[in-house]
Amino acid sequence: MGGRHESERWTWSTGGDGWRWDQVSFPNGRGLTPPAGLFEPIRGFGMVWYTKLAAVGTAGMATDQEKGFCATFQSFEHALIFRSSGVDSCQAGMFNWATQASFKPVFISAHQDGTWKRY
Repeated sequence: MGGRHESERWTWSTGGDGWRWDQVSFPNGRGLTPPAGLFEPIRGFGMVWYTKLAAVGTAGMATDQEKGFCATFQSFEHALIFRSSGVDSCQAGMFNWATQASFKPVFISAHQDGTWKRY
């Protein structure tokens, strides 16, 4: 999910289901050399970055390393909510950054009209 600021309103859209944990989807990036202090987007967000954002010149390099976290979600007729989860690991035993003291909990509602809010 990505957001953009538009007159005090944030919007979102999905990146699709194209990413897979294989070399075709570049889970470790494509070997770019970002400027000092920046990072090449990788894994799921990297796929969205390459195919949706960087392709049209709307995003620069990442300001931190990607940190995956486990989440629970509930869908509704016109929205969904999700929040980070403190389980030890999630899909395929991947590390859950939400278990770290430095991780700020995530709780977001995403609405069918494209708006979203972080609580």
